[in-house]
Amino acid sequence: MATGPDGVDRRTAVVAVIGAAIAAIPAVTVTVLWVQQDSFTFPDGTIVGEVEAGGLTTGEVLERLESSWAAFLSNPVVFRLHGREWRPTARDIGLHADFRGPITELVNALPRRGILHRLFTPSQVRRIDAPTVEYDREAARRYIARLASGFDQPAAKGSLVPIGGGRIELSPGQSGRVVDIERGLRDLEVAIGGPDVGAVVELQYRVDAAYLTPAVADLAIRSAQQMAGDPIWLMHGSKGWVLKPLELSDALVFQADSSGVSVRFEFTRFNELFQRIEATLTAEPRKNVFEFDSDRDRVTAFEPGNPGQLLDRSELERQIDEVARREGNRRLEIPLIILNQEFDVAFNQLGIKDLLATGSSIYKGSPEYRDHNIAVGAAKLDGMVLRPGQTFSFNERIGRFSLGEGWMEGSVIIRDETEQGVGGGICQVSTTLFRAVLAAGLPIEERWPHLYRVRYYEMGPSPIGTDATIFSPGVDLKFSNDLDGPIMIRSRLDRKLSTLDFEIWGVSDGRVVTIGPPRLTKWKDPPTDQGTVDSEEPPDFEKQIEFAKRGVKAELKRVIVWPDGRRKSSVFLSNYVAWPNRFVVGIDEAKLRFPSAYNKWFDENPELASRWGVKRVPGIPADPDDPSG
Repeated sequence: MATGPDGVDRRTAVVAVIGAAIAAIPAVTVTVLWVQQDSFTFPDGTIVGEVEAGGLTTGEVLERLESSWAAFLSNPVVFRLHGREWRPTARDIGLHADFRGPITELVNALPRRGILHRLFTPSQVRRIDAPTVEYDREAARRYIARLASGFDQPAAKGSLVPIGGGRIELSPGQSGRVVDIERGLRDLEVAIGGPDVGAVVELQYRVDAAYLTPAVADLAIRSAQQMAGDPIWLMHGSKGWVLKPLELSDALVFQADSSGVSVRFEFTRFNELFQRIEATLTAEPRKNVFEFDSDRDRVTAFEPGNPGQLLDRSELERQIDEVARREGNRRLEIPLIILNQEFDVAFNQLGIKDLLATGSSIYKGSPEYRDHNIAVGAAKLDGMVLRPGQTFSFNERIGRFSLGEGWMEGSVIIRDETEQGVGGGICQVSTTLFRAVLAAGLPIEERWPHLYRVRYYEMGPSPIGTDATIFSPGVDLKFSNDLDGPIMIRSRLDRKLSTLDFEIWGVSDGRVVTIGPPRLTKWKDPPTDQGTVDSEEPPDFEKQIEFAKRGVKAELKRVIVWPDGRRKSSVFLSNYVAWPNRFVVGIDEAKLRFPSAYNKWFDENPELASRWGVKRVPGIPADPDDPSG
């Protein structure tokens, strides 16, 4: 083995020198060939965009690319609309071409092996898409919108406006046309896919449909008529408030959009009513009040405990809207927020704790005597206790009608005549109690309807066929207590609001009572107006004492279901005769309007007629029931 002067194997040294030289080549190459990017020379076969870049520097490639795209960027697209053209620049529509980014990415990815790479690597085609074209969609949208603004013909949407008195003013809509901007944007994206100068985008119209066509308006009006067609009663126990049709109509709001027309209430229009309800029903928590007179078997003081409550206004608004949109019953129980959820109602010596039912009536417009007698009758029944198995008789409990018993004289219905008597208005009390007993599901032993429909008993939400007349002797209201414990009758009278309520308290056995709307048949129109002569009044005197009512047959069905599945149905019949308008008139008025009644008075008062010098009307019978009078 040959060695050098230093004792090293010569062959080993030669190999080491060659290896060191070879190892040094890449570093030298990188140092020599690494220059500024713009002076980088692309390998043969490289294509950048539409430029054959082999042998060119990056700066030269960029220059050629920008030159080939210059025309496009100054006029990338042509918009056409209605015979006109617009030629936006790239900036106008937010267009941007990035030339350098794709080239930089390619250069950084190429291996930098310099001469050895060119000597030993066969030529290969490398292609890069350049430039990268982007555009601002919102800028393009704004540009197209500016073009369209001078050509759009938006639809007349139309309107429905309540104008008071239940009337609705209609302004029907009319369809229009507007430039379809979204379609224009889609066509623009296709047009800017390459450097073709002046690619055309034809802007198109679309129909802008009218929201409020006559057909849609008709549906909205019918919905409004349903919502405001009848009163809505807001009830809480013995108290009630009413939203009248005109109030409902004036609060309606119409909102038209592409999906149709919505109809709703502007509930701020009911603020005054809601405030009155709040003032009445808001209550702080309180304990029971219960005093019992065992000698008279009567509760003398009673106030059920209250956990405290506030009006739930949002829920009330929701329920009003719901009730207004449905057919049938337009009565709702006012929703309340309970303040003390853990409140416990204390028991009393009778065990009374449940409100079984409430009956209500309105007597607004009653004369003084009637208002007074209703208050007397309600007080006589307040606190009355009925033991299990006992039967209640209205006439027995009320007692005699006399001035000495606190009653006032006024008009009373006796058979088919209205006469002066004591206790007029007491049937308001019997009717209201009948409604409570009916709702409680207690057995009704005796009940008589009035001869004709009385307007006081059709005020409010109570249907035809829920009245009960009394006349002592012979015509009574009777019911029994079929519960296991005693029941108590409580009256609530509000003379300011002219409302009367009866509550029936006890211990519920779980029965559920359903009272359907009455079935009304055999309607009959009222007869001719009738008059009665009062010679003590001025000759031209006129006073209406009764109001005409149509006759009808009413069938009211009550269904009671107990928790054990037992079921009982009852039907309460009422046959109301047709009733005329009736007047009390003076002599001259009677002679003109009611000659038959006048002749009857003439025949019954000959001396007075002779003294006054009046004569009989010829050819007219003295029959007050004759159609002529």
